[in-house]
Amino acid sequence: EFVVALLLVNGFGYLNGRFGCKTGDEVLLAVAQHVRERLEAGSLFRWSGPALAAIMEIEHSFHAIEQQMTNIASMRLKMTTEKDGRLNLLPVTCSLLVQRVSDADSVEDVIGNLDDFVATKAGERGLEPDRG
Repeated sequence: EFVVALLLVNGFGYLNGRFGCKTGDEVLLAVAQHVRERLEAGSLFRWSGPALAAIMEIEHSFHAIEQQMTNIASMRLKMTTEKDGRLNLLPVTCSLLVQRVSDADSVEDVIGNLDDFVATKAGERGLEPDRG
């Protein structure tokens, strides 16, 4: 069994539109670094737009992994960027989607079905992934 956790950077389209794609990329890199430093096991990669996906094999407890990801996603990173000679504070937060995947034999199977997971879970939560 596997767990898929998807972190969606809130307001990513606004950040890209207001401050440029370079700033959006810097935000994603900072979020990825934050997650990697705290993720005990698993793979982390950029999925689509503002989304980072973590895939972990369940070795002990789904709920322990879910709690770990909830703690990681509750971050509030404070970044700054300069635009038009002014320093701007960028408070960065994420939304989290977590799902147990029982019908996959490998990480590759999970990745192959990730779009379906995202569409289903985002729809259930009323989230519209902001492609930025």
